[in-house]
Amino acid sequence: MVNDILDMSKIEAGKFDIVKEPFDAGVLVKSCCDVMRHAAEQKSIALQTDIAPNLPELAADKRACKQILLNVISNAIKFTGEGGFVLVSAHIDNGNVAFVVADNGIGIAEEDLPRLGTPFVQAHVSYDRNHDGAGLGLSVVKGLVRLHGGRLELASVLGEGTTATILLPLDADESAEPLPPRAMSAA
Repeated sequence: MVNDILDMSKIEAGKFDIVKEPFDAGVLVKSCCDVMRHAAEQKSIALQTDIAPNLPELAADKRACKQILLNVISNAIKFTGEGGFVLVSAHIDNGNVAFVVADNGIGIAEEDLPRLGTPFVQAHVSYDRNHDGAGLGLSVVKGLVRLHGGRLELASVLGEGTTATILLPLDADESAEPLPPRAMSAA
């Protein structure tokens, strides 16, 4: 949590340095899933990958992209019940690399979707909440994605699951402007 607070402070102050280098996005997905596999197995969650063939290299900050994926995969595992699934995929979508993390977990109410990604805000599923967290993970993800000129999209149905889509431009340059946000909608 301390690292998330520090990263969020750097992002908001414009002091988070993005160092872009070309890397294999599919290898990154597999690596992040390998890191999260034990957490998934502890809950008997099937953690699967679906990586498009011939995925081109992505010119982005590899450490930041790893942090983005680990945060989103971790959330998917945290909010998916025993015996559920989390699918992490990567493909090309209109000049972007799309990282998609889909689960069949508890989902998010439509009215909570617009607030997610704001520091210290979490969706309220019920009063007997049993999921820890400070509400910083998605804020860091949103900030890191924005620094890459990308976009985070969340779609969810309460009780059925959530899909987080991270779109990062393939040809982003240092002067890239963030893409305009699409409306967050229920799936």
